[in-house]
Amino acid sequence: MDKREIKEKLADGYILVRVTFEIVGSPKEHVEKTLKSYLANIKKDSRIFFVKEEIGEPKKSKGNMWSTYAETELLVKDLETFTWLCMNFMPASIEILEPAELSFNNRNLQNWLNDLISKLHEVNTKFMALKSSSDSMVKGMNTLIRNAIIISLDKPKTMDQIGERIGIDPKQLKPFFEAMIKEKRLEKKDNLYSKPK
Repeated sequence: MDKREIKEKLADGYILVRVTFEIVGSPKEHVEKTLKSYLANIKKDSRIFFVKEEIGEPKKSKGNMWSTYAETELLVKDLETFTWLCMNFMPASIEILEPAELSFNNRNLQNWLNDLISKLHEVNTKFMALKSSSDSMVKGMNTLIRNAIIISLDKPKTMDQIGERIGIDPKQLKPFFEAMIKEKRLEKKDNLYSKPK
């Protein structure tokens, strides 16, 4: 896109922005493919025009993770489109290059804020669902560990022996033992644990 076309779009109310997208994951090929897919999806939108695009080489980060980026300059139709882009593609950074000042009426601001609120509600709903699922898994795992402790007690054993038998580090089992003694589900004599009689 040449300078004349950019000026025409800006005169029509478009916003020139610099947007950086970052992808982190594994394997390297997946990271490259995901970034290209992001950019391809953005390019499909008729409200957005690519002015510049620079894709970085994937770099290995911690563990087996890879990261890459795309630095772009885009012309977006309006603030609503820019908000949509940010909410749906989660860029690493944004910079408004032109115009130096944006003006909009209360309806535009209202629509922008409603889009923002809607996305926040969506994120909150997903977070609550994940938290509920995580809480259920933790509760189920705790029940399994308690049952494994009881099942392993065919005769009195030390915490180390029980940990070795059920495959859990004894340090991680200590809170379970303490709670189960208080609940009278376990008895402790010297360093040996057993089922209550």
